[in-house]
Amino acid sequence: MRIRFKPALLGAALAAMVSCGSDTELPVIILPDGMLMTEFPIVNGAVWVYQNEADASDQYRVSVQGTRNISSYIHYKWEYNALDGAGNPLPGEAPPPSDFYAANGLHQRLAALTKTPGVFPSATFIAVPAEDGIEDSVSVRRPASLSPFPIGAAYVRKSLGDNLDTLGINDDPVGDPSDTDDPAERLTRNRYDEVNTGTIGFILESASEGAGGNQFQKHLPPRRLWEFPLKVGKRWTVFETFELRDGVGVGSQPKIIAERRVASEENVVTPGYSGPALLVEEWTVGLSRDEETGELIIPSIDDENGNGIPDRGEATARYWVASGVGVVKYDYEIFDIAAWQASTPPFFTGKTFVLVRASIPAGIKADGAGE
Repeated sequence: MRIRFKPALLGAALAAMVSCGSDTELPVIILPDGMLMTEFPIVNGAVWVYQNEADASDQYRVSVQGTRNISSYIHYKWEYNALDGAGNPLPGEAPPPSDFYAANGLHQRLAALTKTPGVFPSATFIAVPAEDGIEDSVSVRRPASLSPFPIGAAYVRKSLGDNLDTLGINDDPVGDPSDTDDPAERLTRNRYDEVNTGTIGFILESASEGAGGNQFQKHLPPRRLWEFPLKVGKRWTVFETFELRDGVGVGSQPKIIAERRVASEENVVTPGYSGPALLVEEWTVGLSRDEETGELIIPSIDDENGNGIPDRGEATARYWVASGVGVVKYDYEIFDIAAWQASTPPFFTGKTFVLVRASIPAGIKADGAGE
């Protein structure tokens, strides 16, 4: 446990000491171990620049561009912009995929394509052994996109209270109507802006701001990106979807589960950061069915069979998160179609982005109930 003084209460305590004498004890707030939401800086004007570790010319910037009122709730707008090797903006170009979902087509497109929750018409899945190289490994379906799906902006809401259903909010990733398993604090992504390829990458403002068009899209289900406090051993479900065996107009799709866990704390060195960070691993896979029983097979993200590999296979993405900075490094897997066509595994290769620089405005205020 960590003991911290809360500034507002500390001020009241000092005033009490002046009026009542120096024997008055200072009030303290006992906070749980781990990184708190207030240490994950989502504040207007914050900027992070990332580059491909293997190709410095592949850069992008993500910045917090104020807030938007979406469905009566305040969301922070994260905007993504492509940069050249010198860090200059590239107008008219789409940014590189900012995470595993963008790289593998795991964004729902409502509009004219489908209105079925959890459908990813731009995604492809292939069946592979969960534990590569292990005999009798169960099968999972890994996203195998042939083209990325970059986004222009994401809309993220801070949730600060338990049982949000009492406020009319339900962002449970499995669609529980009661939302009774709400943690106290989280960052949930609910909307995003597509890159409009019809205008050579020009990113339209969201339809909620009156710009029109179908670029403003909704995540169904929402994506619970981060749960706090972050500490080694914590795990949570980012989202789940339903299985579609005969999806009308969109084809079949396996049931998809995305889960994250905090695996360890490590020292990380990037061009823009040096110091400790929490390693968060993520598994995003489609589930297979048992050939005999027809039941869904849900391998554990732990190594329950003791062979040194998680039963669900290696993580599909990893994020290194530092207090006061945010994500300082991340990697994800992408499909290698040439290896697949040649039947020469591995069929997935890694791509790593590192933080080049970050600018976090000073004086970030503690989150309040109205955030």
